[in-house]
Amino acid sequence: MSVLYRKYRPQKFSDVVGQAHITTTLIAALARDRIAHAYLFSGPRGVGKTTTARLLAKAVNCASRGSETRTDSDSGSWDGEPCNTCVCCREIVEGRCLDVIEIDAASHTGVDHVREQVIDHARIAPVRAPRKVFIIDEVHMLSASAFNALLKTLEEPPSQVLFILATTELHRLPETIRSRCQQFMFRRVAPEVLTERLRELAHAEGVAVDPEVFPLVVRAADGSVRDAESCFGQLLSLGGERVTVADAMLVVPRSNAASAQALVDVAIAGDCARLLAELDRAESEGVDPEAYVRDCILSLRDRSRDAVHAADRGCAAMVTKLLRAGLALVDSVGRVDRAFFLIESAFLEVMLSTSSAPSLPAAPRLVTPSVPVSPPSPPAPEPPIAPAVSAPETEMAVVSQEPDVPASAGVSPVAPVLAVPIDTLDRIRVGWSALLAQLAEVNRALPYLLEGGRPQRMEGDTLTVGFRYRLHAEKARQPAALDAITQAIHGMIGAPVRVQMAVVSAEEFAVLESSTRPATGDAVADAALEVFGGRVVE
Repeated sequence: MSVLYRKYRPQKFSDVVGQAHITTTLIAALARDRIAHAYLFSGPRGVGKTTTARLLAKAVNCASRGSETRTDSDSGSWDGEPCNTCVCCREIVEGRCLDVIEIDAASHTGVDHVREQVIDHARIAPVRAPRKVFIIDEVHMLSASAFNALLKTLEEPPSQVLFILATTELHRLPETIRSRCQQFMFRRVAPEVLTERLRELAHAEGVAVDPEVFPLVVRAADGSVRDAESCFGQLLSLGGERVTVADAMLVVPRSNAASAQALVDVAIAGDCARLLAELDRAESEGVDPEAYVRDCILSLRDRSRDAVHAADRGCAAMVTKLLRAGLALVDSVGRVDRAFFLIESAFLEVMLSTSSAPSLPAAPRLVTPSVPVSPPSPPAPEPPIAPAVSAPETEMAVVSQEPDVPASAGVSPVAPVLAVPIDTLDRIRVGWSALLAQLAEVNRALPYLLEGGRPQRMEGDTLTVGFRYRLHAEKARQPAALDAITQAIHGMIGAPVRVQMAVVSAEEFAVLESSTRPATGDAVADAALEVFGGRVVE
């Protein structure tokens, strides 16, 4: 048994679904004998470009053309439709007509193939049919030299030759090629037209179908007749007397419009945590990412129109950016293994770049002594603890003695703060969790971004934050995010500071993560750690 889209391929222009603006024009040109020497069919895949090209090849070679055997009752002239009974029509339908040459440009891209299969053959007279027809599918795949070789023949072909070029990417064709053809742009087929087409196929096959099945297939087809018929054929091949919604869920790429709507809502609200939760849930439920992105785009389109009608400029701007990000995902989401990670990155990028970052309020500042504590005579129990202190802590002890030198000079409590000591890095590490909590009150997206980073080093008044992933570092470098982070750290340490982002290896990040100490749970101990640095020894 043949697949549906081949078994029920249109054999007349009137059978073509959803392209009346093209078939009507071609029929009129055929009936008036005003056929161009070259046609260019462009549009999405599966909407009838190749089928229409074959119908045109049949019509120009049909034996009924120019005869009075088949006429339009009103005008008395040929109605432009192929008869499908003459020798040429039958040979073209069966794919054995020597004068209709179909070329797949995707597998014959070079100039040599164009010369051998097109240019040289165009000089030879037709074998049986009145005209020789070249149908070049996916013509945008030809190389630049192949286009140049084809150009002269396409401009002035022999009188018995007809060129029909088909492409899904019109923008990739040279303007010199496009200008020499009559162009017809095929459209995606409307959902109601596709639904009616599927009902006709179900009736022709004698199979009962639940009404709820048709919208599922039509949504998955996204305006493509071939995709809709192919998917519907899979449903009919299940062999039952009736096709149910349960059967459709086995075949149709699974999507969840409600989940996509929820994702759009949380994205517009700027809630990063719920966005990640919605994506994780969709991925765990096995939702098809391509269908999911399409549902998100449809939902965003509806929300955009609602925002425009409500004169909500802020919401409309946010939705427009999300819609642009969703459209950019359409072609790439089906070619990666972790498609939901791609969706997550695209939506988070819009949310982080759009979210406002107002000035942070000054954080409550811990009172630190102007003269660092340097006990003149350490107590006796301290020497046994010294071997357990790590290298950074030894460095801290050295730095803590440096302010003793300028202490005899004039009073200048601010200058030593700018030469940031290493204990400031420890204070930032200890207070990192508190810093994230403070940033959450101003911009809910920033804590999720900084979760992927850890304080790495302090050089002068410059703090370097190490990130495991480049995407997180790039987002943190954006002016709004960087200003908010800098102000928060300034409020924590009480001194001007510059913040820069760096990408580190997995091993380095693991070390940084272990050095960023959580709070002890003891308020006094936490305050002591933040002021003096160091670590808790069990």
